[in-house]
Formats: sequence, structure tokens, C-alpha cells
Amino acid sequence: MRSTLTVPRSSLVAPRVVGRYSQAREGNLVLVFGGIHGNEVSGVLALRAVFRHLEATRPSFRGKVVGISGNLAALAAGQRFIDNDLNRHWDAEGIRRLRGQSPETPSSSEDREALQLLQTIDAELGEDGPWTDRIFVDLHATSAGGGGFSIIHDAEANREIAARMHLPLIFGIEKKLQSTLMSHLYDRGMNGVVFEGGRIGSQEAIDVHTAGLWTLLTSLGCLHPKDVPDYRYQINRMIDAAEGLPKAVRTIYRHRIDPEDRFRMLPGYRNFQPVLKDQHLGDDAYGPVLAPLDALLLMPLYQEQGSEGFFLVEAVDY
Repeated sequence: MRSTLTVPRSSLVAPRVVGRYSQAREGNLVLVFGGIHGNEVSGVLALRAVFRHLEATRPSFRGKVVGISGNLAALAAGQRFIDNDLNRHWDAEGIRRLRGQSPETPSSSEDREALQLLQTIDAELGEDGPWTDRIFVDLHATSAGGGGFSIIHDAEANREIAARMHLPLIFGIEKKLQSTLMSHLYDRGMNGVVFEGGRIGSQEAIDVHTAGLWTLLTSLGCLHPKDVPDYRYQINRMIDAAEGLPKAVRTIYRHRIDPEDRFRMLPGYRNFQPVLKDQHLGDDAYGPVLAPLDALLLMPLYQEQGSEGFFLVEAVDY
């Protein structure tokens, strides 16, 4: 039986910065984002749990970790977004447009959120510090079940970050999605991953996101394992989340949708489920939507808002 988390929306009204923790101006700077999509609350709740423990126990810490909330208005409303997708604002033209806006008069709710996020990122990356590396983790959840995984630009440093969290790798999505926060952070010289923790609204996603953060911080040398609550559980939780999944896949198809398509995914599909060419996956205003080729299904859409009905991927050697 799937567990569904009920979170009072008022409990998600929070400052932009969930927490900052540092005890030594050396090591890595780690920026962690949660709630870029407002219905994906697991990242924010995982960040709160991690910072609550750090502030209560005050362990030694090498480097600095900063937790950042994404779409505050959408989190409070329990929606993916208010006016438009916050994770599509981050191309060079969009950044120039944001920087030219007055903070008091943004053109949309997500423009306001993006401008505040941009100012927060600017401040953290502009801080002097002999950081070994600048790393980001962008916490997300999917509307279908099927394990935790990472989305990365294929570079050795990003592979290493995903490996530290025992996460399967998804290559190529960034080539099919434009203007994401991930792409902006890569453009600013950071290394990192998008970390999909599980099904939206599930306790599993909170647990996996929390375990992944503890696992990363210890593997980077920021924390000693003895200072992590039930360290062995955190490692095993990450290993369990990836059990049975391919180690790496390549994105080969994106099913782009518009609101007028009235796309509806057929029920019961999961991440990494094999599908066959011409298999009936959903329906839209024009008729049945069929798989264009044999592949593995990724991120089938089971929510009202979104511009991708599903992706298809194939396993690759790793």
C-alpha cells in the first residue's frame, strides 16, 4: 500500500533560505534547492529535517551547506506553479530579463520567485571562500512511483556526485528541456545533480531525499558519519531506492504536451517500466497516444500541470 503524506500548506510558508551551516571556511560549498515545483514538498521537508538536526547537535562541519526553498507561493498553494513553470526561467535571455525587472513589479508570480532565487544564488556564489568545489543538488519528486534517480549533464564531476548518493543516472534530459535551474547552475561553473526522490506526496520521497543529503555530506567529508542520525540506515536507504533500476539510461524521446492537448496518461505506469512500440500509453484530444518505440518509460505525467507527458529512455553501459 502506498503511503500518502498530508502536509498542512501553512507549514510550508517559510523563508527563502531554510538554513545555513558551516564551521570551517574550507571544503565544499553545497547549495540544495527544494520545492522548485510547489507540489513537490519532500525536498523542503528533507532540508528542514537536516538543518534541524545540525542546529540541535552542532557537529563539526567542513565546508558550507545552504538549503534554499524554491516556489514559495506555489508551495503555500499546493500547486506545481502559479502562473508558469519556475523551472523554465533560467536561460540567458530569461536571466537578463529578470535582472532588468523591479523586485516590486515582476510580470508573474514565478518571475518574483525567480528573481529572489537569483539574488540568493548570487549572494551565496559571490561570498569569498577557498571552496574546493561549488556543488548543487536540486530536489524533485515525480507523479509516478519507481525509485530515486539523478538527472545530470554528462561530466565526470556530476557522475561522481550521483555516485556518492548511490543514484542511477539519467543522461540527455537537459538537451530536451530548456531554461532549467540545473542548466543555469552548470553555466555558473557549479557541478551537481537533479535528485528525483520518489512519488509526489509520499513519505518515501522525504526519506530518500533526507538520506541522500546525509549520504552526500558525509561522502564529501563535510560531516563525520558519527554525527549523522543512524548513518548506516541512510546509506542502505539510498541503495534500496535504486534496487532493480538500470545504473544509467539515455533519454531518447520526450512527449511534449500543451494544455489544449488535454493529455491523460493511462493509470498504473511507473518509472523505468518497459513499454513496447505502439503500446497505448495515454490519450489526448486527437486520440490514443502510443509509444513510438520499445523503451523504458520515465516520469509519466499524473498531475494537472506540466508540459511533458512522459519520456522514453534506454539503458546504456556505465
